[in-house]
Amino acid sequence: MHNRECGAVNTMFFLITLVLMLGAAFFGYTQYDARRAMEMQLANGRAELAQLRIERMVRDHLLEDIRKVVGEAGTYKGREGWDYSADLDEARNAGWADPKVPELANVTIPAQVSSKVAEFAKDLRIPASLTNGLGDLLGQIATAYKAKSTELADAKSAISKLTAERTELEKANSQINAERQREAQQAAAAVAELRQWLDNSFQEKDRVNAAMRAENAQRRTELSDLTEKHKAEVRDLNKEISLRDAKIAALAASLKLHNPPDAPDGRVLETSPRTNLGYIDLGIADMLPVGAVFTITDPHDGKLKAMAKVKAVEQNRAQIQISDVKDKYDYPVAGDLVSSPIYSPGVRRQVALIGRFGYPYTKDMVKTILESLGNKVHDKVGPGVDLVILGDETLNEEGTEYVKVEDTDDYKLAYKLGAEFAPVNKIRPFLKQ
Repeated sequence: MHNRECGAVNTMFFLITLVLMLGAAFFGYTQYDARRAMEMQLANGRAELAQLRIERMVRDHLLEDIRKVVGEAGTYKGREGWDYSADLDEARNAGWADPKVPELANVTIPAQVSSKVAEFAKDLRIPASLTNGLGDLLGQIATAYKAKSTELADAKSAISKLTAERTELEKANSQINAERQREAQQAAAAVAELRQWLDNSFQEKDRVNAAMRAENAQRRTELSDLTEKHKAEVRDLNKEISLRDAKIAALAASLKLHNPPDAPDGRVLETSPRTNLGYIDLGIADMLPVGAVFTITDPHDGKLKAMAKVKAVEQNRAQIQISDVKDKYDYPVAGDLVSSPIYSPGVRRQVALIGRFGYPYTKDMVKTILESLGNKVHDKVGPGVDLVILGDETLNEEGTEYVKVEDTDDYKLAYKLGAEFAPVNKIRPFLKQ
């Protein structure tokens, strides 16, 4: 071969070798760069995997702690009604051979908790619109608890008041029982004394029977004369009784008040709605006492308008304090009538109390109030009594049972004397001090 041709071949061979070396170097650099990229991706993947593991561990702990607090454990198979098909297809395309929705075992099932919340709220009568989860439910329970606490406090306050009232009633009952016990002891002593007297009487009767039999014949002779004499005396006594009854009737008629308990006693002269004070046409000349209580009524239809209490008395008029106004648009005015069943103008009432009077208006309290208003209160019904205040049923003379006030001797005597009657319930508003 020619030297020139040999040199051309060597040059070509050198160029080919250089190209191959450069290609090998480029290929090696490309592989090295790809490896570095893969190593970086692997490192990032490991970091993400570690992060996911920690997040999964915290999430598992969260689910476990929720289960411990809430309960209702079971297997969670995904959100009810949620379509996971697109996510499963994406996992299948990514290389997951048989993708399935993961199931979480031994965790709190939200649907069961929601059902329990709804059932509990229903039992507590809490509307479903106010229980959007446990937080709302607990808030409603706290509100209900506060309301119940307030009701409990009110109930305790009411119980305290009732307890105080019960204590007062028990005290009054103890006093009544003590009084009844004293009466029973006195009655027992009286019965024992009566029994002894009867025994002595029977012995004396047996002793005198013999003497009486001896005198019996003589007494028969005298009996006819005594009978005639007795008849004459009875006729005379009947005439005297009739005469006295007529005198009593006449006396009762003369003492009968011009104003019965329901009749008006006077009229309103003037009133002031701003001060609730006014004046009536009764005064010292009518023997009106301070503290007397009246009703104020309409003179046309008799409708009750208010109550009035005497504050100060002048010669021919008295100042009153107006209270218990029934209608502020129908305030008492001049010309309205005032009346009281326990007062009559210019007359001191002669009052008797019969029947049983209970707390708070006991017989002693009613007597004190009536006497403070200028009335004379008698323990028994007798001539001169013009007003009888009736209490409840009272014990009979034997103390064995309660009888109506109308069946007592005092009531019958008061009726015979022409006295006026007023139940204590009717005059209670006039006994306020």
